[in-house]
Amino acid sequence: MFTSPATTETYPNAEQVDWFLKAANYYYLSVSDLTASTSDGYSVVSTSAVLDSPIDLVGRWLNTQSAQGAGQNLDDGAVLRKTEETLATVTALTLYKLLDAKGEEWHMYLTGIRQVFNSLLQMKQMNSTFFSHGIRACFWNFARQDYLGSYYIRSPTHFDPTNLPLWRAAGISIDEQEKFHIVASGSIDLSQEDQTFNGLCWLVSKVVNFLAKSKQSQIAQWTGSPPETSSGPQETPTSSSQQPSYPDTNVWLDLCFEFQIWFEGVPETIRPCVRIENPRDVSKPPDGSQIPFPEVFHGLPTCAAAMQHYHFGRIALLLNRPQDVISGPSTAFDRLQGYREVTKEVEYRSREVCGIALGRPHSEVRIYMVLLLFAVGQCLESANERQIIVDLLRGVEADLGWATEYAVEKLHSSWNR
Repeated sequence: MFTSPATTETYPNAEQVDWFLKAANYYYLSVSDLTASTSDGYSVVSTSAVLDSPIDLVGRWLNTQSAQGAGQNLDDGAVLRKTEETLATVTALTLYKLLDAKGEEWHMYLTGIRQVFNSLLQMKQMNSTFFSHGIRACFWNFARQDYLGSYYIRSPTHFDPTNLPLWRAAGISIDEQEKFHIVASGSIDLSQEDQTFNGLCWLVSKVVNFLAKSKQSQIAQWTGSPPETSSGPQETPTSSSQQPSYPDTNVWLDLCFEFQIWFEGVPETIRPCVRIENPRDVSKPPDGSQIPFPEVFHGLPTCAAAMQHYHFGRIALLLNRPQDVISGPSTAFDRLQGYREVTKEVEYRSREVCGIALGRPHSEVRIYMVLLLFAVGQCLESANERQIIVDLLRGVEADLGWATEYAVEKLHSSWNR
């Protein structure tokens, strides 16, 4: 800053303040207020309740509403308003917990979101096809955290992608053949760009569950035990009707086709505003080497995030292709050619993910690209490229306070093997 801050912008003895303790105090005060607001108003809030997860608190409150016969639907304006405010509070508090949590812990912090939104689905306004705007906003916040956290540990997502009524209520159009498509503006109060990214989140959730079931099948083969017939606590009747063996070629091909159809149907605004191939690092002398990645800038943060997550989903599919998907190459040269094609496409999509990150998208995009950069970093071999990944990750933590050092340490560990 070149100008002195105003008195209202300064905090006395800021250097001596324990900001972690102060933040923790505000967090527990918030949880205490949330506990009080979701209680029946007569019972005394116990000290142990403050340690409960905010998601558990709102889940119990919704169950109590249903048991008492109150809030059976959200047509009551007062009920809807309190539900939206409570859910927004839970979303903010959960995001606070994820700020410095390792990626492997995300899935645990999100336990209970399935129950919460299934309850809201039953309470949905009778005269509306979709959740209210506030509930939808919270849903998509959780949905993105859900599949990213699940990918870290190869676990099924909390939100079941086959629970189509839930995803439709959240504002995306899925037809009877279980295919996503964008609807014209006006029939839904979501822009085509928002529909595009939200639909992609549903597709990536399907990919993450495909990987989780493939992992379960592999573990069953290694241990000699029968494969699990349930994908976890989020299992629903719609998803248990058919249990293909994993890794399943047909499921993999269907996912690839769905991603291609999504890409062919995106609006024109998804295209980047600026693309610079091999930009020069201006912080180095003029004769310095060029940056090995392009620099890609999108005018809309939603479009930047959508394209990053699209390439991430395609990379995840490429690296987990069932062996018989190309009818089992008969010769070693055929297999070698197949590996080369996969390597070439993975390299291309990795460059695209890094290029969008180098374009410095908005902060709401950057916090969700930590896992993407971590996944891409494992595919890179050049020391220069790896250093760029590390710089991008550490830049997110330096600018936004979002923990990334654990991802850097894991990348260094995998590179040193």
